[in-house]
Amino acid sequence: MPILLRELIAWLAARGSSWQGQRWGQELFAAAAGGFDEPVLSLLLEILRSGEADVRTIASVLEEAPNDLVFNHVNFVADALNAAARFGLDELRRMRGGLWASTIHGLRWGTPGQPFAEDIRLRDECAAIAKTLPQESLAAVFYRDLSEFGSRSAEEEVERDHADGRAW
Repeated sequence: MPILLRELIAWLAARGSSWQGQRWGQELFAAAAGGFDEPVLSLLLEILRSGEADVRTIASVLEEAPNDLVFNHVNFVADALNAAARFGLDELRRMRGGLWASTIHGLRWGTPGQPFAEDIRLRDECAAIAKTLPQESLAAVFYRDLSEFGSRSAEEEVERDHADGRAW
């Protein structure tokens, strides 16, 4: 399986940056990988560190990872951010974007007048994770930013529900 996934990443990297190729590539990789478990994440880190594929390709593939990847694989997130930063600020932004997208994609369900549970989880769990990391590390900054996003989203959702004038 690792050989197939490595070849798929190389193929995706060679395909260019069309949105169709990127979207289909993300889905194809996720289907072929069968999940983003430790062996798959280790392979992605290995490819990223070696420069076999650009950060854009790896970040794009990570957009299809499950929403809880950043909660369950903190070491991977830290390593991926550090590896991407070696290639420059733009590449670090791409990796942050891919990880961020994996975290916030999908449908949200909730009760009117209440924040979404996903936003509360982002706010609370990301803040807790950030506290366990070196203060100025790329990962700590990433997790603090996600926590702040969750906090703002929760507040905005409550305000939006109250602003429409209905008594929920």
